[in-house]
Amino acid sequence: MNHLIDAQIALRAKQNHLALTSALLSLEISPSPQAQCILARLAWDGLLKFEDAAFLMPWLEREIAEGNAYACFIGALIDQSEQICEANMPRAIERFQIAISKGIADAMAGYANLLIPQNEITAVMPDLKLAIKLLEQALALGSIEAAYLLGKHYRYEKQTPDNLQKAYYHLNVARLLGHENGHLLFLDIAQIKEANNFVSTIEKSEQAYCRILSLTPEYPCI
Repeated sequence: MNHLIDAQIALRAKQNHLALTSALLSLEISPSPQAQCILARLAWDGLLKFEDAAFLMPWLEREIAEGNAYACFIGALIDQSEQICEANMPRAIERFQIAISKGIADAMAGYANLLIPQNEITAVMPDLKLAIKLLEQALALGSIEAAYLLGKHYRYEKQTPDNLQKAYYHLNVARLLGHENGHLLFLDIAQIKEANNFVSTIEKSEQAYCRILSLTPEYPCI
């Protein structure tokens, strides 16, 4: 029995609890980056439930204590979201920073997402300049979520030709990398008349996609 394959199949089938438990069984055998990415995917998408805490938290707390920076990233996602425990934003920020210091691309994207100005009150002071910088760094390291967040940001910024072009570029990278929401938002822009002028943008985004595919990060990006 291959628990990692079981976890990957369960995730695709949206059997989230089975994906979680199978990934944890895989991690009992070896510190698989792919299994840890499944845990991160569940946490990022808000798919964990309170009953999952009994399975996930023992592994998570042990790994964080042992200095696993990717586990810090997963912990930060959980701390900010109230999925399986009470929100703890100061700890989430601390854990994001630990993961970022170790070069984990998706942690950069996750923290940047907190810094993007929102319409609701947050525990983090907005800093759009830093958010964009972190997202660009994360994308350079292969983060699919960074590509989507950048595209989404530029799509809903003031609709200028420059912003639309940036949105088109980043969302096409996200689309090519398999991001479902990125694909939908890309198609939304493709219907705008100005998109007919973005042929060179498509070529550049395809080059960026190919470069990302050539990367071999320690941890696969979610």
